[in-house]
Amino acid sequence: MSDIKVVSLDLFETLVHFESQKFDSRSTLDKALKSVDKVPDIKFETVYKQYSQIVREKMHDYFSEEELRNDELLLNIWSSHNTPITPELEKLAFNVMTSYFSEVSHLVQPFPGVYETLQYLLDQGLKLVLVSNHSWSQNGWELVELFNFKDYFKKIIFSADLGYKKPSSKIYDVMRDSFSEFNKDEIVHVGDDIQADIYGALKYGIKAIWIKNTKYLDLETIISDHPNYLGSINSIQEVSTILAR
Repeated sequence: MSDIKVVSLDLFETLVHFESQKFDSRSTLDKALKSVDKVPDIKFETVYKQYSQIVREKMHDYFSEEELRNDELLLNIWSSHNTPITPELEKLAFNVMTSYFSEVSHLVQPFPGVYETLQYLLDQGLKLVLVSNHSWSQNGWELVELFNFKDYFKKIIFSADLGYKKPSSKIYDVMRDSFSEFNKDEIVHVGDDIQADIYGALKYGIKAIWIKNTKYLDLETIISDHPNYLGSINSIQEVSTILAR
């Protein structure tokens, strides 16, 4: 095993896969809004159009450190239609998003070999931390419980709980606070998003391993020559091979 002492891992498309093709965000949001009484009377198509646009933009905005929770997103939409934001409305937004994400967990499955890999890393004496850009941490913690990930990770971090996201150095600061006894060159982050996971980790000064994602193949040249870039793998099962070099 290499000089690595801490392995930081992304969640989605690294440890687990979300079957997005089976998720209808439009009908799910419609159902969630109808499940809660007294939501603002705004045409659904208008709300959904704004919601979808903001989510898309937010997911690809690597320059803003701010993490906007889904209930905050919904409140902003309501506010843009001249709806006063009250504590009661904040509770309604929270309940809508809780209903919305209740439709997500059954579409998430761990990748093959995840548990064997996590256990192998622990057996080598490595410390594990989960660092996820998840804008609804309630769902993130639900997945942690569902898949028994608490048994493997010393620390679990969701961007929604912090208010900022990868590639912000702030989220890596929180990760490193739990492992202050280790130098940066003893920490590696593993993830699929070249901008958020890999570029963010390298910019912060720790090492990185990229789990290949076809969406980002044209961006690999950004990080391929970086001295802290340890290389790419096809799945989490291969991480031990790179660390053993």
